Amino acid sequence: MAIMELFYSNSCLRVIILAVLFTYTLSDVDVTLTRHWAGGFQGQACFDVTRDLRGWNATFKFDDEIETLMSWQADVIEVRANGTVYILRNTFSNEHVTSGAEFCILFIGTNNGTLPNLTASLDQLPGGGHHVLPEHNITSVYPTTSDGVTATMVVSEDWTIFKGQFQFPVSEDMMSWLVNITYDMPVVLTSTNVGKILSNPGASAAWSVVNNEHQPILHPGDTFSLSVNGRYQVGPPTPKGRAVLLNLGKDRWIVLTAPQNFTSKYNYDDALMKSIMFYDAQRSGPTGADNRIPYRGDSGLNDMGDNGESLVGGWYNGAGTMKYTATIAYSTTMLIWGYLAQKDAYQSAGQQGYFLDSIKWSLDYLIKCHTQPEELYIQIGNLTDDQHYWGAPELMNQSRPTYKVNATHPGSDVSMETAAAFASGYLAFKDDNGTFSSTLLDHAKKLWDFALAHQGRYSDSQPTLEDYYSSTNLTDMFCWGSVWLYQTTQDTKYLTAAESYVDLQPYDGLTPLRSSRKLANQLLLYQMTNKTQYRTYIENAFVSIFPGGDVPYTPKGLVFYSQQPSSNLYSADISLLALMAADAGIHPAEYKHWSMCQVHYILGDTGFSYVVGFGDKYPLRAQHKASSCPISPAPCGELMKVSSLPNVHILYGALVAGPDLLDHYRDDRTDADNSVGIIYNSGLQGAIAGLQSLILNGQHPEQTGTHSCPYTPGLIATTDGIIGK
Repeated sequence: MAIMELFYSNSCLRVIILAVLFTYTLSDVDVTLTRHWAGGFQGQACFDVTRDLRGWNATFKFDDEIETLMSWQADVIEVRANGTVYILRNTFSNEHVTSGAEFCILFIGTNNGTLPNLTASLDQLPGGGHHVLPEHNITSVYPTTSDGVTATMVVSEDWTIFKGQFQFPVSEDMMSWLVNITYDMPVVLTSTNVGKILSNPGASAAWSVVNNEHQPILHPGDTFSLSVNGRYQVGPPTPKGRAVLLNLGKDRWIVLTAPQNFTSKYNYDDALMKSIMFYDAQRSGPTGADNRIPYRGDSGLNDMGDNGESLVGGWYNGAGTMKYTATIAYSTTMLIWGYLAQKDAYQSAGQQGYFLDSIKWSLDYLIKCHTQPEELYIQIGNLTDDQHYWGAPELMNQSRPTYKVNATHPGSDVSMETAAAFASGYLAFKDDNGTFSSTLLDHAKKLWDFALAHQGRYSDSQPTLEDYYSSTNLTDMFCWGSVWLYQTTQDTKYLTAAESYVDLQPYDGLTPLRSSRKLANQLLLYQMTNKTQYRTYIENAFVSIFPGGDVPYTPKGLVFYSQQPSSNLYSADISLLALMAADAGIHPAEYKHWSMCQVHYILGDTGFSYVVGFGDKYPLRAQHKASSCPISPAPCGELMKVSSLPNVHILYGALVAGPDLLDHYRDDRTDADNSVGIIYNSGLQGAIAGLQSLILNGQHPEQTGTHSCPYTPGLIATTDGIIGK
């Protein structure tokens, strides 16, 4: 019997090849997908040996050309039929194989990126069987042979030890590269003038060389010279070699624009789809067959608590590999709030299932973090170490310390933040997943009790964390957690608590929502109680925010948060709240109009979209490690960070921090204006869904005739009189 495993794309494609008497059908094969590089694959063929072997050959037959094939347990001695048949021979160390043993041949190959059909056999054994691989409609990120530049080796010295050179004309920028070399006989490459020879013990007809981390970028018009030194044992004639230069700094993966089902200036369906995909790109943990981001793989699989608790999963916060419970919980609640208010937009766009999968990923992780009723893990990773590592999450090897709050080291703010996420999650899943929603509600109640019983800011309990995400007002967070528990349970004790903790001080509009929940709390309380005092507070807050109030605007109309980088984040969050207020009957025409103008500024009203991958012109150099790193096996590092070339992969849906007060913006990977994060997208996604919901219901400003931008306020009647200009 022979078993062959091929590891392909971003999951594991297992192909079982049985002897002639037992040929598996497609339904018998467990098919999952994993990682490959440059149109290549890696795997092993394992044979149950039924007789003693004294020397052996293996034959691999493919249904399409394979550029290179190399093995650790065998030497490629012959390539036939235009690269579709490879003959491998034993090495000196494994010439003898005993009957009854399982014998495996490990190999790496490269091809045009398609999944090959393959037959494997071993001399003196029955045929290895045959299995036709299923079609898989996945767009690879990796270049194929047809994308590469070919060259033939010119030999300068030769007599069993040879020196050869390949000359490649360069027609595009290459921050990283791979050269696949095929010889007409087995050789041993010993050194090259540039790059690193990928491990291939023994003689082989196939070799690969990849760039080193600090080698210069290749530019159009350059001639790239690769010199190789090697040896061979066959004697004359001299080995002939051909090579393909592949660009590992260019991703071929493209996400097609979603169909626009309704007429509006911007394709909200496409923006919504790509916003959800951004959260897929931020995932930590194992990737499965449903992974939609082909350049992302398994990462953070060893994240664990002090007692070995699994803390695998969740979302990375921004550019790197940090996981913050506070930002994950905040983002989850904001996303769900937007979803609950306008499910019709998600359903119309065909994104409801993807959205629920996305937030379940974060909620599952938050459940893991709540290890005991009075214990919550709040951070994974060390920020200093993370800032010194510019590389893919899949390859990180730095230490991952954990931080938690408990009865002796309280963190009421992050505990209430997480309780709110659990409570909102209950509302999102209660109709379709009763068991999961009940679990969420149980965690929400216990965290709410814990936060009140042991009060204190987590940044006081863990001072090293304060620089990144510190809360300013505990009672603000007590109210936030309580209003969500009340919405979930309708238990008046939570409403009583919320109203006792709500901050009634005027909101000046100068504090971002992530730091102050004043306006959000007042809006939720108004929705639940319809009390005039909350409506008045909301109206006065928007007077402060609207043009002519306390908050500055850019010349082209973006409401501007002065403490950069956050202008787009601030605008998106407040836009969502304005739509929520409009839905509650508070000046709907004005608030919808203002919100539309803010979102449209972000989506492209200035001629530039601040959402990566949306529209015709958008950021190419988001400050994001995973999307900037080249395709494996090329190394990443500081050179990628400071390079002026676009990110290798498009970080679809990511909202960058935004412009300065004069609408100036630098598309520079090292600039904070190009930072991204899970909290950036959480308000924007809901605001986009809100505008799409207005389209669906015929209430969009474009449908009512009040859609000119930048927004200019009119006169608004309030309970206190007339406001506005």
